This record gives sequence, C-alpha cells and structure tokens, in this order.
Amino acid sequence: DVYMAFEYAHILIFFIALMIILSSAYLSVLNYLTSVAYLNTDLYTMPELLDMYKTQNRSWWGRLTFHNFYLPNKLRSDFEFKILHNFFVSSYHVPRNFDFGMYLCESLDLQ
Repeated sequence: DVYMAFEYAHILIFFIALMIILSSAYLSVLNYLTSVAYLNTDLYTMPELLDMYKTQNRSWWGRLTFHNFYLPNKLRSDFEFKILHNFFVSSYHVPRNFDFGMYLCESLDLQ
C-alpha cells in the first residue's frame, strides 16, 4: 500500500513537471510571436491602417470580425496598438518617433 502511494507520487510529480515545461515553452513561443507582431505593427502609419480598414470593410466577414471582440482580427489589434501608442506618447510626453514596439518587446523580455 505504501509502495503504491510512493509510485503514484512519482507519476504525479512527473506529470506536474511535464506541464510546467510545456507551459513555459508555450509562453516562450507566445512571447516571440507577440514581439514580432508588435514590431510589424509599429511600422504602419495611421493612413495605411485606415486604407486597410476600408479594404477589409468591403466584405461582410471583415466588418463582422472587426467589430466583434470575440472573433480574432489582426487589423483590430493593429488599431488597438496604435491607440495605445498614442496614449503612451501623450501620457509620458515622449517624442512622436518613440519606438514603442521595441519598448514593448523589451518589457516583454523582462517578464
């Protein structure tokens, strides 16, 4: 009976360690993808984003995914990033050409 509990504890510890390793690998990949997305979005200007919005807004699916928060949409994420960038610039009085994407990537790397 004691040996069965001992074996069960070893199996449980193994699966807990496996889940910790898998979750850290997932978070590392997510961090990398988020950093790449931030750097790519930082290259867009607002007129380019508005042109992309006009193009996407022509289809019903584009309108649905842009205006529905629960459906993923890269363009909406890009707009949210630019809004956050403008809010950061106005709140902390940094120059307009502040590299906000790199700042967010560096703060993600510190996490």
